[in-house]
Amino acid sequence: MNNALLSDELEKFSQAQEEFAQNSLNPESATVSSMWSFIYSIIYTSNDVLEGLIQSDDVSEEIKQQLEGEARFVRAFCYFNLVNLFGEIPLYNTTDFEVNRRMARAEIDEIYALIEEDLLTSISLLSENYVSENKARPNLYTAASLLSRVYLFLEEWEMAENMASEVINSGNYSLELDINSVFLLNSPETIWQLFPVTPNRNTEEAAYFILTASPIGARVALSEGLLNSFEPGDMRRQNWVGSFTSGTDTWFYPFKYKIPVGSQEVSEASIFFRLAEQYLIRAESRVLQGDLIGALNDLNLIRNRAGLPNFTSSNSQEI
Repeated sequence: MNNALLSDELEKFSQAQEEFAQNSLNPESATVSSMWSFIYSIIYTSNDVLEGLIQSDDVSEEIKQQLEGEARFVRAFCYFNLVNLFGEIPLYNTTDFEVNRRMARAEIDEIYALIEEDLLTSISLLSENYVSENKARPNLYTAASLLSRVYLFLEEWEMAENMASEVINSGNYSLELDINSVFLLNSPETIWQLFPVTPNRNTEEAAYFILTASPIGARVALSEGLLNSFEPGDMRRQNWVGSFTSGTDTWFYPFKYKIPVGSQEVSEASIFFRLAEQYLIRAESRVLQGDLIGALNDLNLIRNRAGLPNFTSSNSQEI
């Protein structure tokens, strides 16, 4: 939600959301402090796992590789989100409190170097198979998906294209043709998803975004700018956007996840990586390397699934 406020995808209706809507984060804010502390607690746990694996003689080599690959992926995922939210941040790669207490903020390049190192190591350690049901624990393509995004952010276009191609060409995933099934469990395009820890919830997204009352004072709604960006006939607008009306006012909300609070049956989970993003990453990377035809091929797969016609070279200036 906070990232969507920062990027103007959402409209705020609470003063508490002001700092995100205005791109002016206050370090003394309870929300910001909570985000910072929570992510660093996960990093600490990852470091603890990595240190424990080095010291352990009772864990098989196969299990060690799996756990190290997962811990490095999780640490990279956390640092990627932190550096994009806060810029220069401390790099805590030990559980030693005294070392961490004196740690200064690292340069952006240093942070990304660790993220890349962790992900490349993770890819080398993890297999293409998932060791848990419903893709809840990462495999090597989960790490590759994040690394393609990292290279895109670093403007390493060729490397972003190559890493996205590794995921796309793996044959492990395919685009879900039924747009209403994209975010269901066992969707063929899901690469990594997590399950809720709150009872009677499928996803935190549905619990927060689905409006059953006016958002004024507490919630958010989709911004007019985002709503106006959909082309006529876009099935994502028809199926992934919901609305709530009270009196003469109507608000629109994200409706990709459709199971509200109160459902004991889990049929959805929060998806962090899916195949469609890899096609878009590759399309953007190809455009910026001058491969317009290759980019259009990727982009049109996503457009067609949404019920939209192909872009062609004659109208490609719009992409």
